[in-house]
Amino acid sequence: MVALIFGAHFSSYTYIAPFLLQNASFSVSSITWLLLGFGLVGFVSNFAFSAIVTRNLKASLATVVSLLMLALLAMPLLRHSEPAVMVTVLVWGVAFGAIPLCLSVWMQLATPDLPEAGSALFVGIIQVAIAVGSLVGGTVVDHVGIPADFWFGSALALLGLAAVACTGATGKTSANAALAGQVRPE
Repeated sequence: MVALIFGAHFSSYTYIAPFLLQNASFSVSSITWLLLGFGLVGFVSNFAFSAIVTRNLKASLATVVSLLMLALLAMPLLRHSEPAVMVTVLVWGVAFGAIPLCLSVWMQLATPDLPEAGSALFVGIIQVAIAVGSLVGGTVVDHVGIPADFWFGSALALLGLAAVACTGATGKTSANAALAGQVRPE
C-alpha cells in the first residue's frame, strides 16, 4: 500500500515541472510560485489532517489517495486551462501533504510492539517507491509522454486505494484505542 501510493505520487511529481512548462504552457516563474503553493497547502494539510486522522484513519487515507488519483487523472485533461491546472496542483498538494501523516500513523498502529522496526520498514519502502516510481515514470515519459505518466500515476493510486479498501480495519475507533492494542489496522 505504501509503495503504491508513494510510487503514484513520485512517478508523476518528478515530471510536474516539465509538464507545466511543455504541456500546460506555464512560465518558469509561474511554475516556481505554483510549486511553492503546492508545498504550502501540503504543510497546512498535514496539520489539518492531524486533527481528523485519529478519528477515522482508513477514511482519511482513502480520501487523500482519492484526491491524489483524481488530480493525476485531471492534469492532462485540464492542461489547456491555466486556472484549472493551478487548482488541480493545489489539490494534489493537499493530498500529498496528508498522505505521509496517514501512512505513518497506519504503520505505527500496524506495528505497536515493534515501532522502530515499523518505522525503518516504512522509510525503506518510501525510498524504494521514490526511486522505482521515478524510474518507471521516466520510462513512461520517454516512450509515451508526460500526460501518459500522470495516468500511470493515477493507476498506481487506484491500486493503492484498492489496497486501503482491502484492509480489515474500519478506522471508526479512535487511534488512542488502537495504540493501546485494542484495534489494529489489519
